[in-house]
Amino acid sequence: MKRLPMICAMLSLLMLLAGCSPAMSTSPPDPTQDPATLTPDEMIITPSPFSPASSTMQPELPTETPLQPTATPAKPVVCDPNAPEPPTRATIEGVVGQPQAYSLSCEARSAADLAAYWDVAILEGVFFSQLPKADNPDEGFVGFISGAWGEIPPKSYGVHAQPVADLMVMYGLEAEAHKEMTFRCLQSEIAAGRPVIVWIVGHAWAGLPVPYVAPDGIETIVAPYEHTMILFGYDANNVHLIDAYTSKIETHSIASFLVSWTALDNMALTVIGADASVASQMAYTGDYYEVQYGDSLLGLANAWAVPWDSLAALNGIVHPFSIYPGQVLKSDVSTGVP
Repeated sequence: MKRLPMICAMLSLLMLLAGCSPAMSTSPPDPTQDPATLTPDEMIITPSPFSPASSTMQPELPTETPLQPTATPAKPVVCDPNAPEPPTRATIEGVVGQPQAYSLSCEARSAADLAAYWDVAILEGVFFSQLPKADNPDEGFVGFISGAWGEIPPKSYGVHAQPVADLMVMYGLEAEAHKEMTFRCLQSEIAAGRPVIVWIVGHAWAGLPVPYVAPDGIETIVAPYEHTMILFGYDANNVHLIDAYTSKIETHSIASFLVSWTALDNMALTVIGADASVASQMAYTGDYYEVQYGDSLLGLANAWAVPWDSLAALNGIVHPFSIYPGQVLKSDVSTGVP
């Protein structure tokens, strides 16, 4: 019985300590709520499943003034000084997106969606396979397409505007990569009915420019959580974009967009129409195929009248000879090259 007061005292102490523990965070807003009922500042952005668990919210970045880009811009944009002032608002109808298939394929997805607006068919997986691979994002894709989002070179990262524009030209699109593009130029493109791919950070987050020197000694600017969206509209206060990850429309204030866009030196990709004859030749030559749900290696081999083992060898597929949706296969076994 002498121990009872001591036990009671210990229980009281434990209850007191429990009361000092950090309170559990409140439940997040319902992500299924219709975004149309929310204001831009209230819009809920569903975090990417490819992101680390700790990055389900906007990453905490330094609050001091970001580093200024030191790389020489590839092609500064100078708007026509005699062009009329862009209207206060403009929206392009008919821009439709699809969600990206891989954690780091936002650039290929945005390119495919922008090409579709110009009636040019591009498969996301095929487009990625045709991009050059490099250690410098200004020259090609850095890393693995299924790498972790949020890293910077030399880790898996992505690709900047120039290689994407160069490849889109191969599809017959009059594509051009830009750096140091002004918001007025961006408005002029939208007012002219031409959607623009923009390189921003996350979901219009404040970014941190990082100077990066590639192994070849060339310096460029990179940023954690580099991402692409298609800008298709603006008004006096906001911009409207299609997110490559979710394919959904996002609305952000012009101020927050500009801060995010500046991190990667106001990088953008513009397109003016397409050469239909070139596009039809590049869209699908029969040398590549993007695997769909329900496909099997044997079924595709039979459909193409080729030996299944030759098709497997051409694509480096080994036992148990499984293929998956979104995988890009070389199909021309007669030459062994795509």
